[in-house]
Amino acid sequence: MGLSLEEPTPDHSTRSKTRRRLSPGTHKAVFRWVLKLLVREGLLSGKNLGVDATTLEANAALKAIVRRDHGASYDEYVAQRMANEGLEEPTAAQRQPWDRRRKKRVSNREWVNPHDPEARITNLKDGRTHLAYKAEHAVDLDTGGLRRVHLRGKDNIAKPLLIHAAAFHLSLILRQVLGVGTARQAADLLAALRFCILRLMDTANRAPLVVGTPCPTARTARLRRCHHRLLRRHHVS
Repeated sequence: MGLSLEEPTPDHSTRSKTRRRLSPGTHKAVFRWVLKLLVREGLLSGKNLGVDATTLEANAALKAIVRRDHGASYDEYVAQRMANEGLEEPTAAQRQPWDRRRKKRVSNREWVNPHDPEARITNLKDGRTHLAYKAEHAVDLDTGGLRRVHLRGKDNIAKPLLIHAAAFHLSLILRQVLGVGTARQAADLLAALRFCILRLMDTANRAPLVVGTPCPTARTARLRRCHHRLLRRHHVS
């Protein structure tokens, strides 16, 4: 983008609009291009690989899921189950404790969120059940580079994931070349360099250097005279 370390970056909304306009194929092409840079710098061996997976919480409510077969909502489904057991037209206060007591398992094969069909019912790491996507990374165990990035879910979420992985690769290259891997670390390095230059300039102003031939001491003068005499004797002989 041609921005210096001190210039502000564009607003987040500008980056989001640009990301939505670019296709997933463009983001994958950028990721592959940075991957080639990583190979050229010797930061991707491909010998020892590991797969790291995580879940990304979807922006969709679990309460809005419906049955795939007949489109009934969860509350309608529970009310029908209660009606089958003789509890006609239960209220919300009756449905909740009854639903908590029964043995149940919500399956992705039977339920879907109509507003986000790609989101899946997932048990998150903190124990909550929520709609989420699964992200997978193929990691080079020798260098830490991400050889492959895959997201099971929306393309609009896969786009920033690819760009973040490409930025991580660029940080690996910068860390190898400059010793710093982030823009903040580079700014700190530049600030430290400027501080050192200012200290040198301040020291030079306080104690200016004297350029010229130093005044010889008596011992140095005697050594020079002896040296000249030896040269003349050698020349005469």
